[in-house]
Amino acid sequence: MNIGIDIDDTLIDTTKNFKDRIGKYDTTGDVEKHIEAILSGEIPTENVRKFMNTYLLEITKTIEIKEYAVDVIRLLKDKGHKIIFITSRNDEECRGLEDFTLEYLKKNNVAYDSIFFNSRDKAKICIENDIDIMIDDSIKHCNNVASKGIETFLFTSTINKDKETMLKRVDNWKQLEKEIDKIEDSLCKMKKS
Repeated sequence: MNIGIDIDDTLIDTTKNFKDRIGKYDTTGDVEKHIEAILSGEIPTENVRKFMNTYLLEITKTIEIKEYAVDVIRLLKDKGHKIIFITSRNDEECRGLEDFTLEYLKKNNVAYDSIFFNSRDKAKICIENDIDIMIDDSIKHCNNVASKGIETFLFTSTINKDKETMLKRVDNWKQLEKEIDKIEDSLCKMKKS
C-alpha cells in the first residue's frame, strides 16, 4: 500500500512544542491568536509571516518525534509499504524549512520513499500518487482526502482533540499500527475469496 503521512502533529509533536516556545518570541500576541491557522499551514497576517520567517526554524529544531513513530514507519516499510510524507511545510513561509525537514528525517532515521512540500491540496496529491491510506491531524485535509474514497485516519492532536468529527481517529502510533494491520488482514481475506 501507499501510505501518506503528514508531518506536523502527526509524525512530530508540533503544537505542544510550538505553544511552549512562542511566548518567548511573540511580542504582538498575533501568533498565539492564529495558532490553529498557522499549524494548518496558513499565514493569516503579515506579523505571522515575519514571525515564521524569523523564528520557526529555531523553534522547529526543538520538536521531538512522537513515541513509536520511527518504529512503526520502519515496520510498515519492511512490510513493503511505500511511505510518502505530504506536508504543508515550505520554504516560502520559512526559508530553509524544506532542507531542515529532510535533514531532520535523516538524523532521526525516519524511513520514507518520497516527500511533498507545500501541499495545500492533499486530496489531489493523494489521488495523483495512488495513496491508499492518509494519516493527518487536520480535520479539513482528512475530510477532503476521505471524500475521494481514500482510507483516512485523523491523528489526534492538541488542536483537534475536542472537535467533533465522523473521521476515524488514532491517538498514537501503536494504535495506528493496529488499524493498518486490520486493513492488511481485510485485504488478504479479500484476495483469498
